[in-house]
Amino acid sequence: MVTDCRCFNHSRMAYDTSKPDFQNENRFENLSCIAIAAIWIIYGIFRKCGKNLWRAFGFTLLVLIPMPIAITHISAYFLPQVQFDFTSDKFNSGIILTHSLVCFGIDYLFYHRKGDVTDKK
Repeated sequence: MVTDCRCFNHSRMAYDTSKPDFQNENRFENLSCIAIAAIWIIYGIFRKCGKNLWRAFGFTLLVLIPMPIAITHISAYFLPQVQFDFTSDKFNSGIILTHSLVCFGIDYLFYHRKGDVTDKK
C-alpha cells in the first residue's frame, strides 16, 4: 500500500507502507556508514602522508570518487519510485579525478624537482 504524504515544499512523496519500517528508516544509517568509513580512510591517509599534504589531498580526492556514486545507488535502492540520473555521477567523478591529478602534479613539482626523495626515511 502506498500512502501520499505532503512535504514542506508541498510536493507529493510516496511512502511505501508495505515495507517494514527498518527498510524505510535505515537508509540514513547506510549513508552515514559510508560517510564515516570515508572519514576514517581520509584520517589514515593524512596520518600516513602527513609531510606531503598535496599527495594526501590527491589520495583523499581519489577516496571521494566512489562516495557520490555509492550514495546515489543506495538512495535509488531505497527510493525506487524516483529515477536518478547517473550521468552527473560520472561527470563529478571526472572532475574529482582531474583535481586529484593536479594535486599529484603539484606534489611532484614540490618534492621531486628539488631532488628531495620523500619516500626514504
